[in-house]
Amino acid sequence: DEWLEDQLVQAWSQMDDASRGSLACAVHPTLVRGIEVEDTSSAGRGWRASEPLKAGTLVMLIDPIAHVFDDAIDEASDADAASTAMLIIAIAEKLKEDKSLWGVLSDLHPRSLEGLAERWSVEDDDMLQARVDQALQEVGYLSTHDQERLKLIVKYNNLGMYTNSEQFTYQDGPYKHLSGVGLYHEASMFNHSCDPNLSRFNIGTTMCFRTNRDTHPGEAVCISYIEHELLSEPASLRNEALEGRDFKLSLIHI
Repeated sequence: DEWLEDQLVQAWSQMDDASRGSLACAVHPTLVRGIEVEDTSSAGRGWRASEPLKAGTLVMLIDPIAHVFDDAIDEASDADAASTAMLIIAIAEKLKEDKSLWGVLSDLHPRSLEGLAERWSVEDDDMLQARVDQALQEVGYLSTHDQERLKLIVKYNNLGMYTNSEQFTYQDGPYKHLSGVGLYHEASMFNHSCDPNLSRFNIGTTMCFRTNRDTHPGEAVCISYIEHELLSEPASLRNEALEGRDFKLSLIHI
């Protein structure tokens, strides 16, 4: 992809030596430019533009903390929550290897279980639920509260991975084995909008975010949590597609 190569070369050339070294040596390499995190009373924490951004600007390039491909998910279970369950198990393995990773994960939403009535579980596969519980117990240092919170962190923050998903041959072609789910730390802070100014795509497990229109400093930069073909549908249908999230669209979105 010549466009992506040009974007990466341009971004790399604008970084100083320390930043390049940090990016090259990072466990989960991340490139972030032109955006910054802010806390708001209405939408909580999210990214906003810190400088004028032209349409097509690459603002984030990121690898996942952990990921699972669809073939492994399909092999494990056909339960509705199988992708989240398998990703929790994969993250539990990472946590056993690196205790400091919990400090990274615990910074993600929800930061507390207070006020949350929901508790995550695999409702239609007891064996898979047992695998999840066992994987979390084997971490050792996570309290019961932290285990329950981690389940919701993974549920609310995982992103689907699809390489060349726009291809007509995607389902039966060479890219299907690259689809799955991943947990991307910095990308987890992108809020939802029914009029998103960011588009995302994957190359393998690496996820790229670029602006789809000119964006002004201070403007929130958001992605869509649902398929783009649903964004023109009534709010009732969009809320249905967002089922399982801990928010609903307000009447102003109708």
